[in-house]
Amino acid sequence: MKKFIISILLFVSVPAISGEIDMLKDCKDLAIKLEKYNKNFPRINYSTITPLYTWRASTCETPPKGKGEVTALCDAQTNGGFNIFFWEKKNKNSFEPNFMTCE
Repeated sequence: MKKFIISILLFVSVPAISGEIDMLKDCKDLAIKLEKYNKNFPRINYSTITPLYTWRASTCETPPKGKGEVTALCDAQTNGGFNIFFWEKKNKNSFEPNFMTCE
């Protein structure tokens, strides 16, 4: 019985861990894209990047702006110690990244 329960736990947890790793990679890739193409995006501490499942979990507690379907939600801290919430939305055939800073 114990082996069965452990097998079930591993079966359920491995995809969840894999999904979180993918979300973290998406957030890191998005931060790199924002740094490259948006002059106003601040330098962030990459070790503080946190992928989010909902904007309500963000330190900014403000929904992402813009039209479209959210494809990535992320929090991080800037090198100056400020919190930043950044995201990407798919709108028609394009992806639109954006961000906001908060206290």
